[in-house]
Amino acid sequence: MLRFALMQFKLIFKNPLKILILAAIPLAGLLLKQNDESRESALIRVAYMVEGGGEEHDIIRRLLDKDEGMFSFMEQESAEALTKAVAGEKAECGFVIPATLFEDMRKGETKALITLVTSPGSTMSLVAAETLFARLYPEVAKRRMGDYFTKESAIKEYAPELFDVKDVYSIYESIYTGGGTFSFDYEGGKEYVPPTKTGMALSPVRGLLAVLVMLSGLTGLMTYYRYAENPVYEKTGVRLVLCLIPMLTAALASILTFTFVDGIPGVERTAAGLLAELAHMMVYVIICLLFMTIFGGFNTVGKILPAFIPVYVLCCLVFSPVFIDAGAISPLLRKVSYLMLPTYYLL
Repeated sequence: MLRFALMQFKLIFKNPLKILILAAIPLAGLLLKQNDESRESALIRVAYMVEGGGEEHDIIRRLLDKDEGMFSFMEQESAEALTKAVAGEKAECGFVIPATLFEDMRKGETKALITLVTSPGSTMSLVAAETLFARLYPEVAKRRMGDYFTKESAIKEYAPELFDVKDVYSIYESIYTGGGTFSFDYEGGKEYVPPTKTGMALSPVRGLLAVLVMLSGLTGLMTYYRYAENPVYEKTGVRLVLCLIPMLTAALASILTFTFVDGIPGVERTAAGLLAELAHMMVYVIICLLFMTIFGGFNTVGKILPAFIPVYVLCCLVFSPVFIDAGAISPLLRKVSYLMLPTYYLL
């Protein structure tokens, strides 16, 4: 069996097409990583322009110029530049905001203050408008609160002797940013980092490589049934070798991809992290080999295998957490995912 295994390795590494396929796996990851467009922010770009200047302009810019959530607001110099950005699909939509926005709202003028600019291709303009409102409203609420306590409340007569509007603003800020409002605390969470297209593009790589390793073993199982036509090769050891060797070569290509491609989610590119990933991969290969040993022992498998492989691979892509975690959607789908071999590698 050892000589037979070495022969299978030799057949793989002397075949130029197979070598090309194996080399293309890490190369594709490198090309994806080095693509200039893949390094851009994955945030949806929204243009805005402030009509007027002064202190209010700076406050609006400070509230909008931060990459949090799914939208990134970028300032334009003029309404014409904003329109061109939306028309050229460089921005999902655009907002023309008056610098007097806060003062107008304090006076009760709340209708048609901001102009929304969209194109026929805009699909997220309404959500962007809600995000814009959420970022600007705290400043509006702070000023309205100051007006109420100093001009309308039952204690207005004590202003400005005992307190003034700056005191109200200070209290508002301490409550708003001090955990006194509705908020989440994430245990072990990291500071907010804007998502990138690189991370999104590389996120399924680990799962796809797991499917590739499994598929390599299944194709080896098909090869066994061609060998098994000769009684000399109709042995369990032959089946094990024909399934194991393709999986080991695919696993080698996967580890090379993890080594040379930075930014694959779930992979730590350190010596300890890569060793752990290698050990994890070997355990996964053993799990796949056990499955193929048991599955290949049934007499009718050779006839149904060509139809079984594409259906099973498709189910793995859908139910295993390759692209999405189906188990997070439904407990039933979580149970179904355990029937898919890549799930055990991606856990």
